[in-house]
Amino acid sequence: MGLLADIREDAQYKSFKKIFAVVQERVDVETSFKEVMGLHASRLSRSLSGSKRYSPQTLIDANLKDLANRARMVEIRVKNDKQLSHLREAMAAMKRHIRTEYAEDLREFSTEGQRTAFTDRVLKSANEFLAEGESLLSTIDMLIKDVDQAGFSMRNNVELLKLLSSSKGGQVV
Repeated sequence: MGLLADIREDAQYKSFKKIFAVVQERVDVETSFKEVMGLHASRLSRSLSGSKRYSPQTLIDANLKDLANRARMVEIRVKNDKQLSHLREAMAAMKRHIRTEYAEDLREFSTEGQRTAFTDRVLKSANEFLAEGESLLSTIDMLIKDVDQAGFSMRNNVELLKLLSSSKGGQVV
């Protein structure tokens, strides 16, 4: 048997594969992505223009909708990051195991880069899945940042509405 086959028969690798399978069950990247994009698309703050921008009720509704959407995005992010963290830890442990238990066999790879490439090949499907998960987390982070920036802009709009309502005849002097 070759080195790759030996590693795949290793009890530690089989344990890693079980962890990977559980994480894959618990992290549905596509469903989470669709949900956060749906939350983002449903934000009222994205369509505050025309006469709506002068409506305190519309600003309140947009702010509350953003707050609720942000909370759900954070919940999705935390849930997925927790699972991906288990995978990251399992991958790191598996890499250490391969480096120590198969050190003699890895000598056929003359450079550190070749050894790293081999361990990456052993964990290829986990690396691909983790990359998808990391991309999801990055997208969620961008959307949360957008909500936060919209909240800042809405605060400015509220201040402008105060100025408009306090001036004579609704005209700012």
